[in-house]
Amino acid sequence: NGKQLVYGLDTGYRIEVTRADGTWFVPHASDPDGLNQYHYYSINIPMYDPESQPGGAVAGESAKVRLTFFDYELEIIQPAGGLFQVGNSGSVTTMHVVAKFSSGAVTPPPIPEYPTRIGGEITLNGIKLTYGMDSGISVYLTRPDGTGFYPYPYAYGLNQANCYVMDIIMSDSPDSAQPGEEAKLHVNWQGRSLEVYEPPGGIIRLGQKGSMTRVDIAAHLEAGEAPGFPIRIGGEVWVNGRKLLKGQDEGYSFHVTRQDGTDFNPPAYDNDGLNSAHCYIIDIPVYDETLCPGGAVPGEKAMVRVYRYGIPLTITQPGNGVITLGQPGSVTRVNIYVSGGDFPATTVPSSPPSGGGPGGGGGNSPTTTTPVTTTTASTTTSSVPDGGGGGSTTSTAVQPPPETTTSSTTTTTIRLCPAEQALGFDRQAELDALRAFRDKRLCKTKEGLELIALYYAYSSELTQILDHYPDIKEKVRLLICEVAPLLHTDAGAVLDSNRYRRVEEIASDIRHAASPALARALEIVLQRIKEGMFVRR
Repeated sequence: NGKQLVYGLDTGYRIEVTRADGTWFVPHASDPDGLNQYHYYSINIPMYDPESQPGGAVAGESAKVRLTFFDYELEIIQPAGGLFQVGNSGSVTTMHVVAKFSSGAVTPPPIPEYPTRIGGEITLNGIKLTYGMDSGISVYLTRPDGTGFYPYPYAYGLNQANCYVMDIIMSDSPDSAQPGEEAKLHVNWQGRSLEVYEPPGGIIRLGQKGSMTRVDIAAHLEAGEAPGFPIRIGGEVWVNGRKLLKGQDEGYSFHVTRQDGTDFNPPAYDNDGLNSAHCYIIDIPVYDETLCPGGAVPGEKAMVRVYRYGIPLTITQPGNGVITLGQPGSVTRVNIYVSGGDFPATTVPSSPPSGGGPGGGGGNSPTTTTPVTTTTASTTTSSVPDGGGGGSTTSTAVQPPPETTTSSTTTTTIRLCPAEQALGFDRQAELDALRAFRDKRLCKTKEGLELIALYYAYSSELTQILDHYPDIKEKVRLLICEVAPLLHTDAGAVLDSNRYRRVEEIASDIRHAASPALARALEIVLQRIKEGMFVRR
């Protein structure tokens, strides 16, 4: 509608590429992460290969770019009709998109006013959380009495500056937040509420429209208040003096055992490789006489172990792999230095997206062979909020992605979210229904945000389980296909007792292959359902 969409104001927008006739490439070509800090979208289009990628694009064929705002598809003005020609494998093409809301199709949203933005660091039990160590963390905002604003302000995880960022939309609606109003911050970890003591009681006063305010959060977890919270460790891995990156971690696994080499029960491990921050993360179960007699005792010594294809590597730091465990709910960075094994230096993963959410979100994870390039680039200017309040703007130089000519080939590995893994790309209607339910219903309640946070926190592990257990995948697929049509209705519940029993059965099957942390997350989800969130009795 004549206004440039900028990073931070792109919530609800989704850009995708299909064939000219509207059918999907396989794998799906889209940008699930929104605009980057340069206000650009970026889409990797899979290229045809008769054996490995028969559903990919052919160089030179016509394709179509599509832009949606939640459920509504916009009319593409440029390129005309959304049509363009796919480049050669490995090419990088700058293609700006101009779109508008079609007359009568949907009432266009007003040109957005810049939201009130707050953000800052999060300290949990005296330890500053960092990007990559924030899996399961979410922050949301309510009125001091606990009633919600609409739209509902929330944030998942930390960005690469180790900060949460929350945009608060203010309008004339009585349900909307207002400038100068008091509000209350809440912090959840793996679906459980933490006590916020800084700012005191979580109470803050909202700024003016367009303002940007730093609000650092300190939260506390008492072990007795929420039994079952694990002791978390994680960090970088250095192999033979070089930092291991996501995309180079095939065959690596990480375990924590007792100092005598015996496993905790449940065992503590990370078999999924590194996350988008290039870190491993291990949740260690905590001893409880009744619930977890095989768990770790806070403060005891433990041993970190690193394997590649099942072969143990020598740990040089921490010494002999020995660490001291923290308290329940603690998050401790333990960088690991190992020797032995060949360093996999042939691929370089792309940088993780800014504002990265909690682990495993289900987007594209491209890995690219290092090319020899010839680059030309230009600088443009874009008006963005200056954070000074009142929605004022300042012209800021923006460096767009360079136009690059390269002779090497880019290969893209698609990491699907669990729903995409279960359904495949031929059930787009069901996927769209799930996303709309997430954005229009779940996002509006505290309980819904908890479930969303858990889903994305364990997305990678769930996808791997579905990949390895086709029978579980088929059960999930059938249930989603049955429930998805009901999500379009105004009914408050979509699960009857029969479907709930099937959910319990699927959860039980997943538990057998799940990490201790995922098993606990499943219990939380089932509890929310038992409390009546989706069940028709």
